[in-house]
Amino acid sequence: MIVVIGGGPAGRLGAMHLAQAGAEVRLIEQRSIGGQCLHERCMTICALNDVARLVEYARTQKDLGILDSVPTVSYPAIRRRVCEVQGKLSSVLDVETRRAGVEVVYGAEGRLEGDRVFIDDEEVRADAVLAATGSRPAVPDIPGTDLSGVYTYQTLPAMPDLPRRMVIIGGGVVAAEFAHIFRAFGSEVEIVARHGLLGDLDAKMRSAALRDLAGVGIREQAAVASIEGRGRVRSVLLADGDELEADAVLLATGLVPRSESLQGLKKG
Repeated sequence: MIVVIGGGPAGRLGAMHLAQAGAEVRLIEQRSIGGQCLHERCMTICALNDVARLVEYARTQKDLGILDSVPTVSYPAIRRRVCEVQGKLSSVLDVETRRAGVEVVYGAEGRLEGDRVFIDDEEVRADAVLAATGSRPAVPDIPGTDLSGVYTYQTLPAMPDLPRRMVIIGGGVVAAEFAHIFRAFGSEVEIVARHGLLGDLDAKMRSAALRDLAGVGIREQAAVASIEGRGRVRSVLLADGDELEADAVLLATGLVPRSESLQGLKKG
């Protein structure tokens, strides 16, 4: 028996290849199969970006006098439709995985303690383990990240509607993507980057991305002191004393390994 912990792309495809090679394989997944790309990251960003581009195109046509108005965006409707499509795709992946000969166990946690393997609290026999536990959003150590209205890409689907003012903390691609999307949707957006925005990109690509971010406020070389509010986010306080009003804050501050369930083995 080979136990696979994690049903994202790495774990799922690994499990399928092992089963097709004749191994008995059990895949452990806490929620739905498909991983972050399907449920929170790539698929969600692409879907939102499609709507953002449509709105921007309509805005251009209105400026040219061709259209009378620019359509407004229903964020709750987008989220409902995205969730429906994600559910269908996850079902397809489930069928495909099982047909390859993989036993799939949902709603359980797989963990390691050295060479001992557990599914929840039950120890199971395993000849080998493929640990594909993925990553999760990195939450910076600044006061106020626990306030209502503060989101990561993982919790963003819980946002009830479009905010009037959004502050995005982070200087990478995810920060830029969501800034472009929510600015197109009509929110006032401010990016706060500790270093430079998109500093790892080729200069020409960065220039093109910044053109897409026209209308977005960009604060570079700026440190966040705290997120302010009583129960719910009200503003973001910068280290230089500036305060940015916000109805929502998105933390786009990178990823950390989801490896706390893997104990007693070398990691990194």
